[in-house]
Amino acid sequence: MGWFVWLCIGLGLGVTTAGFSQNKLVPIYPPSTPELVFLEAEYAVSTNFSKEPILNYGCSSGRTLQLNRTVGLFGNTPFYAEFVFFIQKEGTYEIWYGGSPPGPKDDLLPSYASPFMLRIDGSEPISVFREDIHVVENYTPAYYWNVLKQTVSLKPGVHTVRIEITEKRRYDNRYFFYLDALFFRKEGAEARPKSALAKFPKDLQNRRIDNPFGTIQEYEDTLRKDQKDIRNYIYLSLIYSLVGDYSNALRVLRRGYALEPKNETILLLLAKNRIWKGDIVEGLGGYRTYLTEYPDNLEAWKEAGKVAAWVGKYAESERFYLDALNRFPDDPSLLVNLGFTYLWQSDNPKAEGLFQEALEKSLDSPDKLKLLAEIYKINGYPDRSIPIYQKGAEIFPQELEFYLLLADTLIRLGRRKRPKRSTLPSRRSLSLPSSLLPIYPWRSNRQRCGTK
Repeated sequence: MGWFVWLCIGLGLGVTTAGFSQNKLVPIYPPSTPELVFLEAEYAVSTNFSKEPILNYGCSSGRTLQLNRTVGLFGNTPFYAEFVFFIQKEGTYEIWYGGSPPGPKDDLLPSYASPFMLRIDGSEPISVFREDIHVVENYTPAYYWNVLKQTVSLKPGVHTVRIEITEKRRYDNRYFFYLDALFFRKEGAEARPKSALAKFPKDLQNRRIDNPFGTIQEYEDTLRKDQKDIRNYIYLSLIYSLVGDYSNALRVLRRGYALEPKNETILLLLAKNRIWKGDIVEGLGGYRTYLTEYPDNLEAWKEAGKVAAWVGKYAESERFYLDALNRFPDDPSLLVNLGFTYLWQSDNPKAEGLFQEALEKSLDSPDKLKLLAEIYKINGYPDRSIPIYQKGAEIFPQELEFYLLLADTLIRLGRRKRPKRSTLPSRRSLSLPSSLLPIYPWRSNRQRCGTK
């Protein structure tokens, strides 16, 4: 996050809590993962992939950048996404990303996505083809965790990374690249992102699917030779989904369903591909079938309710959320998402009532409040996160992250006005190291809220 970068700069990486007065609140700093820098693609500082991030519940934090077009930009300008990040520990870092594996350099191999160039700190770009990465794990259709074979040495400080797309995939001559998240991991580190909404590889050492993509005909032949292995149906359907051929993906999945009608992956992929194909009623019915077999999957309930709301099927969305609340009555995220379903139907009283109930059920935990605020941001209502951060600062004044998240949100919204003093603890009541005071959100009456 931007505020964290500047906070670290201001602290000079030398802040300690030594010497704090026992009579004052001891500040709780934001959770830190110095050996892992995790970047959500939708927070690129600059990109021309598309005008807005795409909502995709299977992606990290529910949003992703997608490039999918036939016509290039004027003057052969590359498509790009650029990020700024901060390294705390010097070392050798692996470069990971969640998205579409790049196309191969070998012209004889099938190309289902564009290759890309990676540029760090303005250096000479690194060309990245399929031969230059390991494919680790598929976590939602068309999205894989990938790690570059080449590592990078990074020193403490601010860095930039830029991904550029200049070539089309050969399958259909389109500029095609999906980017969900990007992270730098210090070699050997075990750290994971702290956000509850972030996706992350289950097994960083997994190389079971690290094989070049075959042609569609090769996958069809493999399936024809061994029709009892359900994995052959799944692999082929994922390739069809990757190239946007949802009709054929469904054809293959229906055959897999006939073989194993209760297979969890098959049922979920049937629902997703029907939605993507535009068969909304059948797709929502697919989610219902899946949840009948696997009712304890809370994330699937959330996904089904949200997808139904996104496609305007509010009554079905309401039923998904109410059924989920019968099983998970204390989950605030279900309440707030049901609230959005009512809000999008212009039923404001019901929506506001649920928003308030979700807030009240989150007041016992700083993490619940932060998650609730993030849900508002994902759904396009960052302004609604502001009172949540203010409430969090009021109840948990020692949690510095509430003030920093509040400042960051105000800055992103173009509101550099200082938060109300009533939401902030007295400067004297919080035991802070002197190096933090000059950049802390409240500062003086003459200075604006923000970070430097």
